[in-house]
Amino acid sequence: MREIGFDHQHCTFHLLLNINEELREELKQIRKEYESNLKKQNPKLSETQIKKQSKNMINNYKIEINEYLSIFYKLFKKETYEEAIEYINFLKEKLINLSTNSSKILKEKILPRITKNTYTSLKKDTKEN
Repeated sequence: MREIGFDHQHCTFHLLLNINEELREELKQIRKEYESNLKKQNPKLSETQIKKQSKNMINNYKIEINEYLSIFYKLFKKETYEEAIEYINFLKEKLINLSTNSSKILKEKILPRITKNTYTSLKKDTKEN
């Protein structure tokens, strides 16, 4: 990306902040729904048990999502438009191996924003050079 004059440090910083905020909100919502369903399905469970189960479930999602994001961050090391687009396609393929909820969060909340920003910025920078 540097090769084509794409100054991404500032954009990357804010993109990562937004990703983390969106993930936090999405996981909070999933946790609330999960706890609500647990209460309905198992009325005898204590609040402590419900919180513990929901925390474990969310932690599993966080681990999976963070593993994916660590691969995702390598996108910003790509030096050309073609490499970046190829890597985005690779990232889309990696989603297949994730659990349904993790995959859904990333597909609906994260990847569209990344793809749009990358395509727009790289195409603009490629035309200018």
